[in-house]
Order: sequence, then C-alpha cells, then structure tokens
Amino acid sequence: MNAKYPVMVGTACGAIGLALALTGYGCVAFYMRLLIWIGFAVLALPALFRRQIFQYCLHVIIITGIATGFWYGGTAIRRFQKSLVRDELNPLVNQVKDFHERNGHYPERLDELHFSTQLSLKAADFKEGDVNLDGMNTHDAVVYLGTNGFTIIVPVTKLLSMSITRFYAFIWTSQDSKWRYDYMIWTIGEIR
Repeated sequence: MNAKYPVMVGTACGAIGLALALTGYGCVAFYMRLLIWIGFAVLALPALFRRQIFQYCLHVIIITGIATGFWYGGTAIRRFQKSLVRDELNPLVNQVKDFHERNGHYPERLDELHFSTQLSLKAADFKEGDVNLDGMNTHDAVVYLGTNGFTIIVPVTKLLSMSITRFYAFIWTSQDSKWRYDYMIWTIGEIR
C-alpha cells in the first residue's frame, strides 16, 4: 500500500474540516463526530483487507490526526477572529453599564447610546427566556436591550437550521463582569 495514502486522505478530509471551521460551520463536526470517525476508519480499510492490523491502526491514527489538526486550527482561527469583534464591542458594554448607572435602567434601543462601529450589529428586544435568533448567522453580533437587562452575543460558529442545534459564541449579559466563551443549545422556541 502506498505510504502517502493516509496523509493524502487526512489532508483532504482536514481541508474540508478547515473550510467548515473557517466559514463558521465547524459545529457540524459536533453533530457528525461519530459518522466522521467511522468514515476515517473505513478510509483506512485497504490496510485491514491486507491483514495488516498495525498498518490499519496507524492509518486511522494518521488520517484522524491530520484531519483533526486542520479542523482545530480552523476553529482556533475563527475564534481569534471573533475575539477581535468581541474586543471592539467593549466600549458598547461600558456605555450600556454607564447608562444603567445614570438612569437606573438599561437602554431599550441602540440609538440611546453614542456608539459607532463598522461592525454589523443586529438589535433585538431583551426578554427573559425568549431570545430571537434572527440575524445570528448574518451579523457580527446581536445586541439584546431591554430596561431590565442586556445581552450581547458574538457568534463564533453558525446556527444550523435544525430543530435542535448548538453553536459557540462570546456572550456578555447584564449579570456578567466579563465575556464568556460558551455554547448555546437552541431548540424550537427555547434557548439554553
């Protein structure tokens, strides 16, 4: 068997994973992780048919290792890019907090603040337990404002059109004292 085979397959699979991660659809790997691993095991089958168990295991490890490295590299790049967006929103967070200290409530609209940016922001109403996810995939950040609180979400991975999905984001809420990186699980009509 050609020794370059697992390297080529791992590189091809890794390139697909890298593209998914860089476009924000890296969360696909979470839902398809078992299928992906089975696919890598099948791609290494030629060594197994030749009854070379050690070579088969080595090929699975090489293919999986290269592809995983590419995917995690893409995910790290995407997270770094979104951390720059997060950092650019720090003045907005400070303005919202200052507004609350002066007025005793949070602003209801972005117009009430003097914040300008080149980022694409989507403004939405802040309601406990009811989060509108429109624009999550098309904007740099979604800002939820209401008199009783605020939340800013900078999505790192894209929201998939499924009845239940998970996506990663940088999140700041009125109860937080710093940005947190966490995943959000969305089911129809509810977000956790």
